[in-house]
Amino acid sequence: MINKTGEQAHFDQQVSGKSNEIIFYDTPFLQRLVADIENFAISQLGDLSEKKLLYFGCGVNFKPVKEFTNRGAISYMIDISPKSIDILNAKINELGISDRVFPVIMDCENLIFSEGEFDAIYGRAILHHLNLKKAIDEIYRVLKKGGCSVFIEPLGMNPMINFYRKLTPERRTTSERPFNKEELKYFSNAGFSQFNHYEFTLFCQVGIILNSILKINNRDIISYKGLKRLDDLILSRLTFLKRFCWNTVLVLRK
Repeated sequence: MINKTGEQAHFDQQVSGKSNEIIFYDTPFLQRLVADIENFAISQLGDLSEKKLLYFGCGVNFKPVKEFTNRGAISYMIDISPKSIDILNAKINELGISDRVFPVIMDCENLIFSEGEFDAIYGRAILHHLNLKKAIDEIYRVLKKGGCSVFIEPLGMNPMINFYRKLTPERRTTSERPFNKEELKYFSNAGFSQFNHYEFTLFCQVGIILNSILKINNRDIISYKGLKRLDDLILSRLTFLKRFCWNTVLVLRK
């Protein structure tokens, strides 16, 4: 069972700057890696001009919304954390885009939106916090026929990453479950007309360990471009290694 009270408290604390996770992500290597994955994920949504988009479990990650707005979308941002929504409202008012971006406190498993209301749905690191069946049923319900949903999620098939997760439980909520083969199979059978997934972060995990965890900043030792090129080369040729990646981008078309 999902501990929604615990989830809300965790993310309220995180956006208040009291979480170790904030420190963990505040490194150049990981910021570049996340930016690359987000840019790829957003590109899968296609044309957003005057489209209605749902940002699912948004937190305070405002960067994608800037891109959605620049592309002409009308965005609804939902999150279970009241503090996150307060921060977003202040930012949106500051930027003067309150006519195109609408943050709302909402449970992602129980959406108040109408059937087929959205042209596109986007989320990052949210589905693995939820009851997958409830969340996907709601996503399918509010997505228009022909619409596209894109999610960035963590994978749980790499023993090294799983060992690190066991060492650092304070970085996660008790409800988090990274995706395995069973979840990927579930998406294939969830009723969408098309499902694809794209994996990222294999050898780049070395850079994360050195830069984000061990705080080694020597650029000669940590070359994001070099590790990214190695990932692209190896994963294109040895596809069986994709299951050992850290991230997957899920693309579901209705």
